Amino acid sequence: MGTGIVSIDLALLGQQPMSLVPLVVAGLAWVALGLLLAGMVAAALVTAVNLSLLPPRRLSARRTTGYLVANP
Repeated sequence: MGTGIVSIDLALLGQQPMSLVPLVVAGLAWVALGLLLAGMVAAALVTAVNLSLLPPRRLSARRTTGYLVANP
């Protein structure tokens, strides 16, 4: 958000080339965050599919809180 404010301020002051620098930085940050979010969603989907493919006896064992505390 701060990079956008700086970019707008520089543009209003007539510094068009300098205002593009923070604008590009902010754009790259948005793209990076989008890719990170997409990767996290993909990992969550893979985990959900893997858990759904487990046999019922193992799936029920993983739903207990004991599995989270002590993993044998």
